[in-house]
Amino acid sequence: MRWVLDCSPSGLAAGAVRIVGLEQSSNDVLVSIVGASGAPLHAVLSSTTTAYAVPATPRLRQVFASYGALGVEHILTGYDHVLFVVALTLLVGTLRGLLIAVTGFTLGHSLTLSLATFDVIHVPSPPIEAMIAGSIVVLAAEVAAPGRRDTLVVRAPWVVTTIFGLFHGLGFAGALREIGLPNAATVPALAAFNIGVEVGQLGIVCACVLLGALLRRVRAIESLRDARLAAYPIGLIAAFWTIERVATALSVN
Repeated sequence: MRWVLDCSPSGLAAGAVRIVGLEQSSNDVLVSIVGASGAPLHAVLSSTTTAYAVPATPRLRQVFASYGALGVEHILTGYDHVLFVVALTLLVGTLRGLLIAVTGFTLGHSLTLSLATFDVIHVPSPPIEAMIAGSIVVLAAEVAAPGRRDTLVVRAPWVVTTIFGLFHGLGFAGALREIGLPNAATVPALAAFNIGVEVGQLGIVCACVLLGALLRRVRAIESLRDARLAAYPIGLIAAFWTIERVATALSVN
């Protein structure tokens, strides 16, 4: 819908925009306010934040706050991305190697996220989602394999995570495209979303590292230290997702 509002001479400054019924929905809403003068205002509303208080003075930090929080929320509620990061922490044995592998993943998804956001590349979502699930299967299989195999994933995990990061970045872009980006602040919003994704990703890594340290210290749960106990369910879930998403991609085509 499109309509014209008479907001009185003072405009919407110091007022509020509320989406009625949003608290009962799982959708996010992009709010853009373009006044007769001054910088545009942008915010993302959700079921937990259904109203936007319009500031008297526009500030870019609100765009950063909204899209940064959206990035954190996306990776923490994107269970395929969460399982990928968990499987990666199980695969890489050293903290230094894990940091290098995570950096490669970050570079990969940041590149494709930016390119897809600016419509430089466009790949249909179904095959991308299938490849994301497949990437989790590959990592889980390496973790579950008996002994230490001489594969590229084991020798140079950062190479593999960089490649897989390209797929995950396209998945991030699809989610961001559904919400939308403010035209007047596309770059700041994209940067904030990407930073939010990294914050959420590092949170998952830290949680896994701390849990691993706890398991190594408590002798009563020594049997739970075997990484395969986590690799098998992760691999089974990811395999199911892969089959389901491949079937969806084939039916779409």
